[in-house]
Amino acid sequence: MAVINLTPDSFSDGGRFGSVGAAVGQACEAAEHGAEIIDLGAESTRPGAPVVSEAEELDRLLPVLRELRGQTAALLSIDTTKAAVAAAAAAEGADIINDISGGRFDPKMLTVVRDTGLGFVAMHTTGRPAEMQQRAHYESVTREVAQALCDRLQEAIDAGIPSDAVLLDPGFGFGKLLHHNIDLFGALPELCRLPRPLLVGVSRKSMLRAIAGAEPEALEHATTTAHLLAALAGAAVLRTHHFAAAVAMRRTLLHLRPQAE
Repeated sequence: MAVINLTPDSFSDGGRFGSVGAAVGQACEAAEHGAEIIDLGAESTRPGAPVVSEAEELDRLLPVLRELRGQTAALLSIDTTKAAVAAAAAAEGADIINDISGGRFDPKMLTVVRDTGLGFVAMHTTGRPAEMQQRAHYESVTREVAQALCDRLQEAIDAGIPSDAVLLDPGFGFGKLLHHNIDLFGALPELCRLPRPLLVGVSRKSMLRAIAGAEPEALEHATTTAHLLAALAGAAVLRTHHFAAAVAMRRTLLHLRPQAE
């Protein structure tokens, strides 16, 4: 899953793809390199990020989505928590809704996903971006995140969404401090045994900056290493900014992974 940020304030590449041409070009390049899903985000969800209005989010998103839908066969994912944005995106040919709240921020979200037949990524977070880091309190981060993801899955099923349309995301960096992220990453083999496949998003995140440093080359190496470890643990989807490296890693792993005797 290649990340295309349409926001001016993303933690990683805010403002780089603010024009329709730049965003569509980056997305098409990702697909040409082998990215199977393009994730378009028109509202920043970094810690402390302010809420963006529905109108502003749609103004950023829809021109890119319309242009891109006719240029790629890749699945198009929309990173949003707003049901109205999800509905508008579905009408323009989106395939997946990637909701950091797992449907909790907007009570109409699950109904929209059900009625449009979209795929759904349910992520774990402790709250909205402006407050989530102040709520990073756990007795057992792995147990609590796993239970929350199972709850989000059941809520989606109860709303009428087929279980096989749902992916789960533990939400690295969302309402989690460094030690929580490290513990959660170490538990990926356990999380990958949850009832639905796991999406992992650690690309260029602060947990890797804290471990490997913020220098761009070191951060990219750290991201690729984390992706490799996540793939070995059983992650089904890797959400990444550096799509060429992620695709190359997955292809290499597919061909060269040592087999047990």
